[in-house]
Order: sequence, then C-alpha cells, then structure tokens
Amino acid sequence: MAHRVVVTGLGLVTPVGTDVDSTWTALLAGTPGAAPITKFDPRKLSVRFACEVKGFDPLKYIDRKEARRYDLFAQFALAAAHQAVTQAGLEGKFPSPERTGVIIGSGIGGMQTYAEQLSSYVCIPTSRPAWSPSATVSRAPTTPPSPPAPRRRTPSATRFT
Repeated sequence: MAHRVVVTGLGLVTPVGTDVDSTWTALLAGTPGAAPITKFDPRKLSVRFACEVKGFDPLKYIDRKEARRYDLFAQFALAAAHQAVTQAGLEGKFPSPERTGVIIGSGIGGMQTYAEQLSSYVCIPTSRPAWSPSATVSRAPTTPPSPPAPRRRTPSATRFT
C-alpha cells in the first residue's frame, strides 16, 4: 500500500546558516562551517575547531523563559520547526496532528546541558544533576515540557542496617 507524502515546509539551523535561504546560499558558495571553537575553552584538546552554529538568536522563535529552559540543540529544533511551519503557510492553522509529521536530525543532543550538569555534580557531590530530560534528542520537538509525573513511593523489600 503506497502512501503519499508532501513536504510543505523546510527549516534549517546549521553551521553555515540559521535558515533555509542563508544555508543554501552558503552551500552554493562553498562556505565552510568549520571555525575555531567559541563555546568553550579548547586549549586542552588536540582539535580546536568545530562546526558550531553562528549568529543564532533563539528569541526570534521562543521567549526568554523557554530559551533558558531548553538546551541549545532543542532551541535549534524549535527554530527549524517554526521556519518549516511558516514556510508551509501553516502558522496559526496547523492541520490535524494525526496527519502531520516532523523529521528531525541530530547527531547527539544536549551535550551543553550534560557538560554543565556533570561539572556541577563533580564540583558539588551533593547536587542532583537534572540533565537527563533536557539532554535527550527526543526532547527537541516538545514544547512546552510536560509536567513531571507524580513520584510513587515503593516500599523497600529489604532494609540493611
């Protein structure tokens, strides 16, 4: 059984552009995405260049509170999704969710949050890292975040003294 698929909008946030037009122009011009690392101090590393996204402003797509809540990769995903919806002409009139799909690509998500929380845990051993929910790739398309499920107490089967 064949299914018809229609791509109605695209959105991109890449190391060579923060939208479809700027990315396409840079690709045609042969603009490299690699540059010296700016997000952290790379002096202790043997490689000091990376393909970081440059010139991205999350406040064009989400409010300041959400920007603080989401890891950078999730901000990229939300921006690209917003661009795709706008390009498709669907802003404010989104079709039924059961007939809509999103394809998202990420090599690995949430490394900024992971590094910050790991550093916090190593420096303050009593802290509880909260990196897991905001660092997973499946977290990218979710806005706003779902409230946490209530914690259930499970009785301990064996108590050691």
